Amino acid sequence: MIPSKILVYHHPSSSTSAEVYRPSSRRKKSLGDLFHNGYRVRSGPAALEKEEPQDFWHSLVSCCRVCASWGLRFLRALRLIQFSEILQFLNILKTSNSIKLVNLLSIFISTWLTAAGFIHLVENSGDPWENFQNNQALTYWECVYLLMVTMSTVGYGDVYAKTTLGRLFMVFFILGGLAMFASYVPEIIELIGNRKKYGGSYSAAMFARYVPEIAALILNRNKFGGTFNKHGGRKHIVVCGHITLESVSNFLKDFLHKDRDDVNVEIVFLHNISPNLELEALFKRHFTQVEFYQGSVLNPHDLARVKIESADACLILANKYCADPDAEDASNIMRVISIKNYHPKIRIITQMLQYHNKAHLLNIPSWNWKEGDDAICLAELKLGFIAQSCLAQGLSTMLANLFSMRSFIKPVHPTELTGPPL
Repeated sequence: MIPSKILVYHHPSSSTSAEVYRPSSRRKKSLGDLFHNGYRVRSGPAALEKEEPQDFWHSLVSCCRVCASWGLRFLRALRLIQFSEILQFLNILKTSNSIKLVNLLSIFISTWLTAAGFIHLVENSGDPWENFQNNQALTYWECVYLLMVTMSTVGYGDVYAKTTLGRLFMVFFILGGLAMFASYVPEIIELIGNRKKYGGSYSAAMFARYVPEIAALILNRNKFGGTFNKHGGRKHIVVCGHITLESVSNFLKDFLHKDRDDVNVEIVFLHNISPNLELEALFKRHFTQVEFYQGSVLNPHDLARVKIESADACLILANKYCADPDAEDASNIMRVISIKNYHPKIRIITQMLQYHNKAHLLNIPSWNWKEGDDAICLAELKLGFIAQSCLAQGLSTMLANLFSMRSFIKPVHPTELTGPPL
């Protein structure tokens, strides 16, 4: 196999003549060799193999690996963008401030280092149309310094781009880099210094005010707007309604409890408001079994996105601390109607706050208690437990322990009760 950085060409009339290009050759030669080799691979071997088939031996891998000499390893710095998600998967970042701070720092540093790597590449290589003669020797850290003074709009002028490619890149980077510098750095300082967000003074600078908003509008895409793809053989349930950090954490603690059997079920949350950073971190900690999609159950398109027709059940959570219980029950009943109109055979389990509102569910034609549809009234359960406790003391505690999973008490070792042996 020919080494990836050394290209050897054998002439059919001579077994000793060879042309070797070392890694120290100019990049213009490497680029020319790349097109030359492509031509020889397509047209050369057919004629040469007729004369001496064993004399011509070429490696396609060697042609493809010429691009490795252009030094694009600086793109690895973009992996720092995923640093926050890695820390969330490891359950290191939990609070919204810490997640936001690490997100800002990782995006800022990765963009800074990647742009510096590109400037380092084009400045040390030169422009192709200038025959690579207008290059200048800049170290990587000088390019990092150049990008920092450019983002901060200081521009000392001691280090500057000389090539046309470098200057063209700096024109576009000034807009994006200034927007990032003007928006990210104040937020980082705010999170570190914990100062008031709206306690500053008015600034009439156009770039500092409008460029961050323009960049936010350009990059404004729906992060949770995809479609659920069902993995082979795995069931899934859809959870909607009142989706908050407290309700989701309580639901996942009980549904995904380690004392239960291994449940091969995916949980798909559907809500019309995107989750905050803490709730998003909770979803990422259970990313193997939990997915979140932004949408409304009142929209048939969103119901199709979460594959409601193939779900085993749909759970509707209620807000137990709402000011108007009847309005909360009415909202959940509307969700039931929308889901049943889309797929009448889906099993729905909904939470209700008032007992008399359960009667409205009977007016839904596709509502069927025999098929597993159920309405759980929280007030009915509480009052029923209190009444049963009056008849049989301890019954409510026993039923609560049967219905829910808790592991607050750690098992005690026998030596801790009897003490160490004498």
